Amino acid sequence: VSMSGSVASVSGTSGVAVGSTEGDASVSGADVSVSASGDVGMSGERASMKATTGDAFIGAEGDITLSTRNTIDISAPKVDIEGIQKFAGSEALDAMEDGGSVNIEGGVSVGGTGGSLSLFGGASDTFKSGSVSMQSMDGLEGSGKVDIKTGNSVNGAAGDIGIVAGNSGLTDATGGSIEIAAGSGSTDGSVDVRGASVGLTGSASGVSVNATEGDVKVQAAAGALSFSGDSLSATTKAGATVSSD
Repeated sequence: VSMSGSVASVSGTSGVAVGSTEGDASVSGADVSVSASGDVGMSGERASMKATTGDAFIGAEGDITLSTRNTIDISAPKVDIEGIQKFAGSEALDAMEDGGSVNIEGGVSVGGTGGSLSLFGGASDTFKSGSVSMQSMDGLEGSGKVDIKTGNSVNGAAGDIGIVAGNSGLTDATGGSIEIAAGSGSTDGSVDVRGASVGLTGSASGVSVNATEGDVKVQAAAGALSFSGDSLSATTKAGATVSSD
């Protein structure tokens, strides 16, 4: 069946179908438009949309959903995703099935530097900038952990981790604070800080170490222990003991 002419149209009061029981069915032209007052559906063993020279646009007045039982792969030299309300793995369909995972990573490089990954809260010209949150959700039999770490290095220096709160430019405003707190429970969680050297510096109000319950222990496993300052004082409710092995 063939149709030709400067303009060719097919219409029907109850619908129009174009199909092929064997072989392919194709629609081509300088510009091809598909529109409907209702839904537009596309299905097949494989589905592909590709712009050979220009841009490709997917837009909607409502929501746009990308869903699969397997993997959604988005790869490009640069990916800009703005205005996201929710970016999540697939929900488990069976009672004992795990939820889908989400992996976001920079691009791999063979001879150069791998691609970076940046998470930013939105800027504001007149009010506060947006927040950035990373957390695991509550769980009945336990909650997931959050790891922040850099990779190992074979021949060079391993990467650093910097946690820095922002400064305030106003004279009567407060700079950002950093809180590191372990969780409470029948056995409270612990905080462990390790390194070749560990320093605590207070720029204005000094450094305070206290225990709401239990003891405070300062110990050097190997080497000397020293305290210095303009003055040194120690106060206890039940006396003080200084001893050496």
